[in-house]
Amino acid sequence: MPKPISITLRTLTPIWAGGVESGRTKRVHETGIIGSLRWWYEAILRGIGREVCNPTSDNPRERCPRNDGFYCDVCRLFGATGRSRGFRLRIGGGTSNFSGMDKIPLPSGRLHPGRKGRPGPDRPGGWFLFADARTGNLEIRIVPLFVTYEDIATLLVPLALIYRHAALGAKVANGYGVVDITGVNNEAFVISDAMLRRLPTGENVPGTLPNLRDFFFAKVRFQAPVGDPDWWQAIPGIAEAWKGMLEKNGKRVGVFDQYDRKKNDRLCKRAQGELAALRQKGLLPMAPAVRKWLRETWFPSFFRSPPPKQLGNWLFGTTRPENEASKINVSHAYRLVSGEWEFRIWGWLPQVLPDGLRLPLPRQQFMHRLKEGLENPSTWPIVLGPASPACRVGQWHCLSDDETDGLAYLRTLLDIAEGGES
Repeated sequence: MPKPISITLRTLTPIWAGGVESGRTKRVHETGIIGSLRWWYEAILRGIGREVCNPTSDNPRERCPRNDGFYCDVCRLFGATGRSRGFRLRIGGGTSNFSGMDKIPLPSGRLHPGRKGRPGPDRPGGWFLFADARTGNLEIRIVPLFVTYEDIATLLVPLALIYRHAALGAKVANGYGVVDITGVNNEAFVISDAMLRRLPTGENVPGTLPNLRDFFFAKVRFQAPVGDPDWWQAIPGIAEAWKGMLEKNGKRVGVFDQYDRKKNDRLCKRAQGELAALRQKGLLPMAPAVRKWLRETWFPSFFRSPPPKQLGNWLFGTTRPENEASKINVSHAYRLVSGEWEFRIWGWLPQVLPDGLRLPLPRQQFMHRLKEGLENPSTWPIVLGPASPACRVGQWHCLSDDETDGLAYLRTLLDIAEGGES
């Protein structure tokens, strides 16, 4: 029987791979990890010219199997209708993100009407930091079933891309899932050019599905301000949670409870302790602040009037009515061994957008404007508050529109010389 692969991870931001009930997971569910690996494996293979099906399409002609029984390279490994997954994955370990409360709201600054059937005060919109997201060391074990060890070893390629530039699991648009791989089979994690060459390749196929050639990746770093240890408490989202109140349009609304002031104050005090502890452990939940700037300040700057709502929803996601996933993702900030802080911004922006959508600039210029915005010193007091540290773009990767060599791009992203190893 082919031997399994054992992978040791250390979370840099909490990892989320919950079950059916949102906000309640006592362990990492394997389906979230498998789904994440499959999504990136599809994007990588499309990027190096392989034709991959669209497993989420309503059109059976776009999914596997085809009428002749053919399965694409991804479905042969991950499974599809009529074909089982070629491996079993198990994951364990880690601890709860925090334990003093279920979740901490990170308000966006918006107010929503009271819930239907329960008249009352407005409620804050925004995001949540969940206690049951997992942190610490996790172990992944991948066991081949009816494929070879070499087949499952190709899964280390998307895993390497994730750990270097993106995030693993679900809710990655909201800060979760940045990991460090500390070992594979009790040895250092190494990806070689020979391993990349084992991936199936083909002619570049144009399309509107996620394709590595259309991805950008950025890492932004900063030093905490000297002499101001509490600067982070003014980061939008964190600031409202720290105060326990959201003030908007002359209204003062409790962040934790809009009906009971004493309960709101009690939960606020508890949240302050949890947020301070997370910061000490090397986590700043600031992804909502960066996402808010991207959607509400940077993106509208391209337009003289309010930007097209449909394009904004496609780029940054929406839950209703389309349930559209964000194309641009932001991680929380995590502290590096050097003492610097770092966060990631990455995403997928195809050269051909869905019907009816159009960027305000050609794609290459649009991406250049994003890089300029991240490099502009005046950006960060808007994003992180008046006491913001100076931020710098430590890494930026984005192919120009006329570059088509996806394998060369993959080597660059994984820092592999042709014929060498990372």
